Amino acid sequence: FEKAHPDIQRLFMQALDEGTFTTNRNKTVDFSRAIIIATTNAGIGEMSEKTVGFGAPQKKEYNARQAMSLMSKYFPIELLNRFQNIVFFDSISKPEYRQILAIKYNQLIQSIQNNRQNLTFTPEKIDINQLPSDEAFEQLVEESYDPLLNGRPAERIMQKHIENKILDQGLQQSYTIFQN
Repeated sequence: FEKAHPDIQRLFMQALDEGTFTTNRNKTVDFSRAIIIATTNAGIGEMSEKTVGFGAPQKKEYNARQAMSLMSKYFPIELLNRFQNIVFFDSISKPEYRQILAIKYNQLIQSIQNNRQNLTFTPEKIDINQLPSDEAFEQLVEESYDPLLNGRPAERIMQKHIENKILDQGLQQSYTIFQN
């Protein structure tokens, strides 16, 4: 939502306040029965700042006043006052990211096999409840996991890994991507 043009933010402010807005062609758009969910990454830097001391960063808990103060750095307070709730989501953990990486593997292999039925891959599919203990898989996790980026790097790194394996192993019918 922070990337939206200020005019769009003002449009939503009107829709949230009055339940309607009028277009430049004089048509009224009714929002009275709409549920509006706006997402943003605004404030993610402040929320994930490292703490002083030993160990990993401590998870910060925000009450309503602190949340409003943090978000007011990015949005007009009159817009924020129109939202019923502000909900903060935790970043994904490394085990969750490993599962996303496995899901992306399954999707990419399925996509490749839809286009080239004659190719086989090992493993054919990764069970997200029994992830590979393969060194290459763990290296991909370490290389691409970033809690601030959530699952976005998973598809890119998996695609790059699969493409590199295919290129390294040359033209053949069967490819070993991960060992179990």
